[in-house]
Amino acid sequence: MAISKVTLNGVTIMDTTDATAVAGDILLDETAYIATGVKATGTYTPPSPSTQTKSVSYTPSESAQSDTVTADAGYDGLDTVNVSVGAISSSYVGSGVTRRTSSDLSASGNTVTAPAGYYESSASKAVASGTEGTPSATKGTVSSHSVSVTPSVTNTAGYISGGSHTGTAVTVSASELVSGDKSITANGTNIDVTNYATVSVAVPVGGCTVKTKTASTSSNATSISFTSLSAEPKAFSVMLDQQSSLGSTRYVIAVHYDGSTTYGTWGYSSSNTRYAYYSSSYFTWTYSGGTLTVSTNSSTNGGYFRSGYSYRLIYAY
Repeated sequence: MAISKVTLNGVTIMDTTDATAVAGDILLDETAYIATGVKATGTYTPPSPSTQTKSVSYTPSESAQSDTVTADAGYDGLDTVNVSVGAISSSYVGSGVTRRTSSDLSASGNTVTAPAGYYESSASKAVASGTEGTPSATKGTVSSHSVSVTPSVTNTAGYISGGSHTGTAVTVSASELVSGDKSITANGTNIDVTNYATVSVAVPVGGCTVKTKTASTSSNATSISFTSLSAEPKAFSVMLDQQSSLGSTRYVIAVHYDGSTTYGTWGYSSSNTRYAYYSSSYFTWTYSGGTLTVSTNSSTNGGYFRSGYSYRLIYAY
């Protein structure tokens, strides 16, 4: 006997009494417990569905498109949907793209500007031709033995093919860059005569001369100068030219230059004793423009050229 409901201690453990299916409602060969508590085997075989094959087509557009495809009335559903979208023309240009031609190109100087857009075919722009000028040069004023040459050429605006052109040469003569006379009165080496037009040479052939110089009467000095010399000395002697009593001040007695070394003698007296000193360390000389200047190191080392006394120069040149 089948049991459709079980209750234990007031609690329902199983209850199939509210089931509504019968064997004819259950799929074939499937089982289920029905309201009577009996296990029933299904006998229901569902009918085959009626389906439809459908084809849809769309025209291409610049905007997005969407659609819903459903089966027609009398069909349970769709089994196949065939979708076709037409091809875009090979000459299609979007509405946001500007069509361009050669007339849209512009040229300015050496720049050709092509605005953005669609060029259906090649585009070109002719650039105006220019004319090459003939080079020339201008010679400036000579200043400080130099002159500036300024080249120039004027070309008209436009395209000019490559190449070279030779203009008219500018000649600067040597006489324009040099002037004056360089006078040379003494032997020497590396005498710069670059910027002179002529050179006059009057160098004495040599000799021996005597010059006398009185030391300054205002004060004793550590140098004495002889002027109007014929040329720079090759050797010389400067000697006190008159008798002189010695005191505590040191005075130059003689200075000599033998062609390589300058040396001298100076003297003074102390406690009735006369002293004379000789050295090659305290005497120097310079020559410039006919003037020979002989100097001592100091009043202590070499002494003074005595004020008011004559010194004689004997020199060879």
